[in-house]
Formats: sequence, C-alpha cells, structure tokens
Amino acid sequence: MFTIPTWLIVLLALAAAVCMGISYKKKDDPKFKPLAVVAVIFLLICAYAYIDNEIGIGRDNLATRQQQESANRFNEAKVKFFGEYIKSKNPGKIVIVPQGGTNYAKNEYAVKQAELLKKYVGDAEIKPVDYTRSEEDMAMNPMPTIEEFNKFFKANKDAKLFIILEQLPMGPEMLKLDIFKPGAKQQVALLDMGEVQMLKPFFQNGTILVSVIGKSGLKPEDYEKPAPSDLKAAFDARFELVTKDNIDKIK
Repeated sequence: MFTIPTWLIVLLALAAAVCMGISYKKKDDPKFKPLAVVAVIFLLICAYAYIDNEIGIGRDNLATRQQQESANRFNEAKVKFFGEYIKSKNPGKIVIVPQGGTNYAKNEYAVKQAELLKKYVGDAEIKPVDYTRSEEDMAMNPMPTIEEFNKFFKANKDAKLFIILEQLPMGPEMLKLDIFKPGAKQQVALLDMGEVQMLKPFFQNGTILVSVIGKSGLKPEDYEKPAPSDLKAAFDARFELVTKDNIDKIK
C-alpha cells in the first residue's frame, strides 16, 4: 500500500474542488459532466488518503510509519557497515548466531536481522544456539546459558568467526564462555557493544574483531531526527565501529 504525502493530498483536493466548481458553473454543458465525476473520485481518494495518514486504515498512521522507516534505515546502516567491515577482513568461515536460539525461526525480527547481516557479510552460515532446557525454563531466562553457548562453540570448531546477535552473559559471567578463555583461537564480532572496560582486553588481543557503539556527544534532540536516506550518512549520524585500532580511545 503506497503513501501519499499530506501536502500533496491537500493540493489534489484543492484541484478537485476547483474542478467541481467549474463543472457546477458549466452544469448545463454536457462536456463538463465527466469533469465533475473525476473531481468527485479525486476527492474521495484524497479523503481516504488523508484519513489513512492521520489515523491509519488497516495499518499505522503516517507518523508511526515514518518512525518505523527511520528506525529501519538506522538499523540497516549499522548492519551494513558492521557486515562490510567483517567481509573486508576475510576472517574465514563465519557463523552468524541469531537471537532466539531454538525458537529463532519463530521470531520474525531475529530472522530478518540475521538475513540482513548475511546480505552484507556475504559467505556466512546462520546457526542458532540449541536450547536444552524446557519451555518453562526458557520463558524464565530467554537467553542461552553459559553451558549452551559453550556446547555450541565446541560443535562449531571449524568456524573462524562467530557474529553473535544473542545476548551474552553480563559482567564476569561472560568470562566463563570458552570463546573468551585464554588460548581461544576463534574470533567474535558483536553488533552491539557491551561493557567497554570488560571487553577492551579482547579487542586488544584480537578475540573481538569489531563491534558497534553509539556515537558520542549526541544530544536527546539528535535522536529525534529521522534517518537520512543515504545509509552512510545514517551510520555516521548515530554509530561508530569499534576495533582494536580505536578501542583505547573509547571510555
């Protein structure tokens, strides 16, 4: 379903009203009757489009749709330049670890995010972490446990890089993951940066290849601005890639 800008709806409605006025004045001339019919149709279309923009007809209103489109552009910008950086490093076999574990395929957002990342990374395999718990346990703790993560890493020893979209354990608990233990040979890429001080050593020793952090110095009003249509401009407005080359500058 297409969207007509409100300003254009108003112009079309005014044009239709003028046509109706002309056809009324020339009502005795049969040549103007088709003009009146067209004008009425245009007014009905304009009324429908205006109501759709204001409150939505079978979908969200225009303001909400524009907010969603902006959020989607910011997200794609983040994924694009994160993924392209990884691709440029040619790290070897890549495994994308989507959100949702065993239930990944049921999560529309998780599926789209993993597929979008694969689009920009290129040759990569999407493999969720298998949950070994009951549905009740998963409802209480929806992210993978340390044991489930480690089992997953061991089952994918041939992977050179894990792009982890799942939520990692917080704080020191993260250090129990095999991927972060001394001597681990596989790399990690994190789309969303976690605790800077906790992760800094893993950037420095090459365990973490890249992550993304929010651009520093932004004001609340900056987050109200819509995403530019150009993805590079959208990325630069909100994000910064974090690598071993700049991690020491990030506080």
